Amino acid sequence: MNLRPENEENLQTPASYPEIPSRPELPTLRQALYLFVLCLIFVGLIGSMLQVLNLKVGLLLTQILCLLLPTLLYAKSLGIDLKKTFRLIPIDARIVFITILTTGAAFTLVAQLAVLQERFLPAPPGYTQRLEEVLLTFRGMPLVWGMTLIALLPGICEELLFRGFILSGLLRRLYKWPSVILTGVLFGVLHLDIYRFIPVSVLGIIFGLMVLKTGSLLTGMLAHMTNNSLILILSRMVPLEEATAAVGEPKNIPLLFLLIASATLILGFRSMRQARQT
Repeated sequence: MNLRPENEENLQTPASYPEIPSRPELPTLRQALYLFVLCLIFVGLIGSMLQVLNLKVGLLLTQILCLLLPTLLYAKSLGIDLKKTFRLIPIDARIVFITILTTGAAFTLVAQLAVLQERFLPAPPGYTQRLEEVLLTFRGMPLVWGMTLIALLPGICEELLFRGFILSGLLRRLYKWPSVILTGVLFGVLHLDIYRFIPVSVLGIIFGLMVLKTGSLLTGMLAHMTNNSLILILSRMVPLEEATAAVGEPKNIPLLFLLIASATLILGFRSMRQARQT
């Protein structure tokens, strides 16, 4: 089944990669889905076992062995253009500033989405207990080490896989929006957590839009690192009992904050495109 439209001029792809639907050196849709399934199996079997044995070391090895190495080795074996596939294009200071600001707005909105989800899909007590154990682990380690495990490695490894290889493969056959949404959904699936699936998928969609609007995967990496850094910093600032209680008894974010975050997100996306064109 050919999903490409008859009029390819209307296909919405990054301006710097208008040739994505036809370039043979980029991954195909089938190859993108194959790599996702492979990494999902690695994370589910190997990564989960490693994290049970030792959470910190397990997280480190999961990112490198289950995501980074399979992505790079598979891409290399296919003989595709790595720079074009992964959109390794530098970004200037304006894009960096806009990305951080926009990610902060997205963080606020997704947090409210998690609050709403908790009302319809409340997490069981056992989930809260596991969360408390994880928080205790990271609150007891140096901030630099925590940032490496929670922000730096996922920002690099997961973005190379999803907004790099997989998104490029999906854009070979699909329009921009289906590609971005499907990439985000797969991103949510990889985290193997039903209680975080919707918020994580939405974040994945936002990261994908950032990458396409700027034409650079570095934007997605920066946004991913910023989001995860905010989670880690806030978890260390808030008392442990309040952080874990927020899962079972979430509190709505003030409406004014949500309105400001929404406006910032919209303006951020517009500014990204304008900054890229100048």
